[in-house]
Formats: sequence, structure tokens, C-alpha cells
Amino acid sequence: MELEVSRRIFWEAYVIDKWVRSGLDELTARTNALNGHPIVMHDADGLPPFPEEVDDDMIPSHGPNVLPHPPAEPSYMIGFGAVARIFQWIYRCQWRHRMFVMDPAACANREALQLWIVDAKAALKHILDALPLQLRPDFSTSNTDLSTYGMQAANVCITSLCLEMALASVPATSNRSAHADNSSI
Repeated sequence: MELEVSRRIFWEAYVIDKWVRSGLDELTARTNALNGHPIVMHDADGLPPFPEEVDDDMIPSHGPNVLPHPPAEPSYMIGFGAVARIFQWIYRCQWRHRMFVMDPAACANREALQLWIVDAKAALKHILDALPLQLRPDFSTSNTDLSTYGMQAANVCITSLCLEMALASVPATSNRSAHADNSSI
């Protein structure tokens, strides 16, 4: 149980670090990582495994084994894990923005950057496709489970949209570099 709780706390802190540092929270926009404020938790420092995707009552208070979650009812922790995985990609976008700000020439390989963006979009699609229907960010259906899983589905939806916006801004950053180079001629 202690190991599971530790993993959950780490990944919650990771998400908070990226959220606050990304400026996505209006109240904390002053800590925007894109404006040069430090990101505290770096992927290169090492990351623990994600927590098990089971509800709290499936984690025994004694013993190392986590009980399997009943397949008929997905755990809310599946959504938590999806959000954490998406934030890993948001961090990678932040890192690329930082590299551009520090050294625009280091980000000059547009072809490699475009391939990275394709990979990131494929990873996001994979994360979203792996979600159970109740947690997928699709509010066009009148799914009765929406009341149970609605908040987690909304978190996944908002976080995935944030990643899409961050990915859309990566080529724009690179275009500014090309534009700046052309304007100095």
C-alpha cells in the first residue's frame, strides 16, 4: 500500500509541477516555464512506474499485492494515469520551447521536429484509444456512466487539448526562428 501511495503522490506532484510551470492555470501564470521559471521535476532525473490502475479499495492495507480491478467497472485511476502520461508529452514540448529560447539554432532541424510532433500525436492517440469508453473525452453520447466518470473524462479531455495546443505551437516556434533569420538579411 505504501508503494502505491508513494507512486500516486509522485505522479500528482509531477502533474502539478507541469501544470503550474506551463502557465495553464490562470492564477499561476507568473510561474510559466516558457518565461524562464524552473521546472522542478525533470524526466531525465528518472521516473517511477505509474501507479496501478485500480481503485483504493483494491489495495490491501497489508501485503505487497494489488488486487485486480473488476473488468466491468473501470477504475478512475486509469484516467489519472492517462493525464500523467499526457503531461509527460507536455513537458517534452516545454523542454523543446526552452531549447529554442536558449539556442534557436539547436532547433533548426525542422524535419526532425516534424517527425517528433508526429510521434507525439501518435502517442496521444494511443493513450486516448486505450481508455475505456467511460473515460474517453467524447461528450457527444448520452452515456449514463458520465456522472461517475465525468470529472476524470473532462480532465483527460482538457489535458489532451493542452498537449495538442503545445504541439501546434512547436512548429510556430520554429517558424519564428526562420522568420527572424530572414528578416535580418
